[in-house]
Amino acid sequence: MKKESLFMNAIALVHINKTGGEMLKDFESLMKTSGENRTVAELLKLSGEEFLLTNANEAMTTGQAGFGLEFIEASVLSNELIERISNSDSLLAKAMTHTMNANVQKFPVRGARIRMIGTTESNSLPGTTPGVDSAQVKKAGTAELTLTANEFVVTVYFSDTLLEDSVVGIAEYVTSEIVAAYERSLHEVVLNGDTDTGASTNINIIDGNTSALPDGNKTDLLKANGARKVAIDNTATVNAGAAMVLEDIRSARALLGIKGLNPADLVLVPDQSTYFKLLNLSQAETVEKFGDAATVKEGRLVAIDGIAIVNREEILKATATGEISATGSNNTKGQMALIHLPSLHIGFRRQLSVETSRYAEQRQTGVTGSTRFAVTFDNTQNSTQASLPAALIVNI
Repeated sequence: MKKESLFMNAIALVHINKTGGEMLKDFESLMKTSGENRTVAELLKLSGEEFLLTNANEAMTTGQAGFGLEFIEASVLSNELIERISNSDSLLAKAMTHTMNANVQKFPVRGARIRMIGTTESNSLPGTTPGVDSAQVKKAGTAELTLTANEFVVTVYFSDTLLEDSVVGIAEYVTSEIVAAYERSLHEVVLNGDTDTGASTNINIIDGNTSALPDGNKTDLLKANGARKVAIDNTATVNAGAAMVLEDIRSARALLGIKGLNPADLVLVPDQSTYFKLLNLSQAETVEKFGDAATVKEGRLVAIDGIAIVNREEILKATATGEISATGSNNTKGQMALIHLPSLHIGFRRQLSVETSRYAEQRQTGVTGSTRFAVTFDNTQNSTQASLPAALIVNI
């Protein structure tokens, strides 16, 4: 049996067992019809050699509908992704998501607001009172938001020996790593993306060349502008100084204009050191002091000033301006992004897909995960006063 099919079978078993319920019952019923009387749980306990023999007898194959095929890509990966984006540490659950039908696609967003006019009862026919009817007839303003999908890819290789010795374990591990790479790249772009390339232009290496970034000029960071870049470009930064206080967060909210009014629409994403400084703010109330409205629950800070706290390892220490130096010792200051989530738009031209490649001469199998997505922040000015989708608190 092909190694890649064996790997996919292992993925299917892990997923079916994890999902349980009717899917598990139906699958085990199909296995019995095919002559396999062991349960999925029993199959998962088999050694690599035993699992090879089971698959050789075709108790299940990825090529047979009803015996693994429909569980491989769409079901397994989509369930893994749904579980991750609904996690409290994800920014994706409240973002505006779009299914893209082309590589570059425009989506309508609200334009400038309109107002009514003051009037009195009219006994004239429509169009017979010059200047009056024309004043009340207005167009609802609209604007366009352009999303451009970019391609992202990662490949994980494993040897035949590893597969045969730990077929279920390596299947679960590789699948998990590909999904994690997808999620992390998406967050890297959302938080740290900067399309500027070259020397001393990119906020992620302000005193060096982008070719020195991890993965060089192929890095995911160069595909779109993220929250930090949007804030810095719009001069929407708050200098916290040595001692961060609640007023710094409120100053950042004020920079967002009307978008900063509703804390339920906002999220704060601090670097690790800043998170612990937030815990020390007097406004970080515990359950013992503040009951159900507490912001610290079970030792974890979940909100401040009514704004949810999301911890992401992609946010790092930086220089005092919120930009990152090529010299690590220069990055000693904390930073925290404030994001208006309804202004974050993510488009998917191709959701995460997985393919296998066989390299017989090396006795290896490669698993490639790929996707095409777009990220942009809606900075359309549709209010009387200027508004922004993101701000950055720096020099913490």
